[in-house]
Amino acid sequence: MGEEVDLYSKLNERLMKYLEETKDLYIKEEIEYLKRIRLEKVKDRKNDLPDLYRQVLEEIGYYDLKETESGYKAFIDIIEDEFGIDKQIIEVGGGVVPTLAHKISLKQKSGNITIYDPRLSTYHKNTSKFILKKEKFKNETDVSSADLIIGFMPCEATQTIIENATKNRKDFIIAMCEGGAHGDIYDYFESTKDWLNTMLYLAEREIESNNMGELKILSFKKYLSSYPIIYNKKK
Repeated sequence: MGEEVDLYSKLNERLMKYLEETKDLYIKEEIEYLKRIRLEKVKDRKNDLPDLYRQVLEEIGYYDLKETESGYKAFIDIIEDEFGIDKQIIEVGGGVVPTLAHKISLKQKSGNITIYDPRLSTYHKNTSKFILKKEKFKNETDVSSADLIIGFMPCEATQTIIENATKNRKDFIIAMCEGGAHGDIYDYFESTKDWLNTMLYLAEREIESNNMGELKILSFKKYLSSYPIIYNKKK
């Protein structure tokens, strides 16, 4: 019991230090939300953690200290198994702090990774191998130099990734998140299930029509989310 208390004490110290270092990266409401995190309760909410929450846990080393596998690591392992990471990668929707891309770049022996997100910060520094694009990824975004386009719960950018990747015959892999009843651009979908099924149909249709193999769907429940991972698998 004492060891567990010491562990959470260390994690909370890391959290407060991180929030002090990054206070200019987040809006006031996000900082207040993050300060209310009860790290000892995270184990009860392993699945479907909010994006901001999940990213901060990675940055403070929560999963390393807890000696448990994170969703980011699991996703990277799947990318390596299916496509490899020593190539030119684009990540769409990297978040304020591009945690996933940074982890990939540290493992790459060759290639690079370019991250698109309007809220990108320079918490991790921009280099020739780690390229920050503080802008929205669009259907018209030039992906000619990319080998692979990835998204880790990119939500509304899911459709754009599918359409841009398949149009340009680029491999893609997406860890999906909820769509549907958001009260925003998804209002015309009746439910999350409706949105997910629409994205799956779109991916399958575009993969087939662009001769990119077949649609593969993997469960991600063990690691992080009740929503699936989708990607194209060339025959």
